[in-house]
Formats: sequence, structure tokens, C-alpha cells
Amino acid sequence: METPTDCLVLRIMDIESMKNGRTAELFILFDSNMGEYIIRGSNGHVKEFVPFSFTCRYRSKLIEFINFFLCVKNIWNYELYNYNNLPVTSNDITYEFLSENIDNRFNLVSYDKVKYNKKVLKEWLRVLEYVRNEY
Repeated sequence: METPTDCLVLRIMDIESMKNGRTAELFILFDSNMGEYIIRGSNGHVKEFVPFSFTCRYRSKLIEFINFFLCVKNIWNYELYNYNNLPVTSNDITYEFLSENIDNRFNLVSYDKVKYNKKVLKEWLRVLEYVRNEY
């Protein structure tokens, strides 16, 4: 199998949760073949994290999930990466893979210590959906 071309991956971290020992972290990408968002995350403790894996077709529902999962009153970090080594099948893209393959050389932009703003979150997700390569 061939590796697909470059793909944007958004990483969102809830900073307050991380200070308290939780790994409240999401990786989100858009699968243009399936027309859905891929969500990988962890909500466990640093030493005993329990990753999860979901998909979501609608941006509005994804925003609802993010608002439910991450505390909107906390401070967040947004990081946008260009992964060029993702597996072809989205089911093979795991939280562990995304976390282990973070490479700051491929970090396109980071916004640290940002207050929650639904409009900004929508814009980030729109970028994932509309800025992409077909594979």
C-alpha cells in the first residue's frame, strides 16, 4: 500500500487538565474519501491513559463532542501539523501513532493558552475539511 500525501492534523490540548495529571488531548483530521472527521484522543492519566477513536460526519456534532470532552472554561492549546506518513486506512491511524509521530519540524502553527471560542474552533475544523490533498 502507498502512503497518502500530506494531511493536516489538528491537536487540541486542555492545559488545565494536563496540569492536574490528565491527558485531555484530541487529534482531529478529515478523511476526504469518507467525508468524515477522524477523532483520536486520550482522557486518562499520564501514566495510565486510555485512548479512544471516533468518527463524525458533521462539523456541528464534532464541536458538540469537543465542548463536552474539553472544558470550555479552561485554557487550550491548538497545534496544526502536516503529517506526511499517515497510514492509508483511517482505521490504522491511532492515537498512539499520532502522538508518537509529532514532529515540530512539521508544525505549521501553534496557538498556546487560548480561551475557548466557538467561532475559532469552527474555523480550525473548516481548514481541515477544505485544505487537503486527494489520495
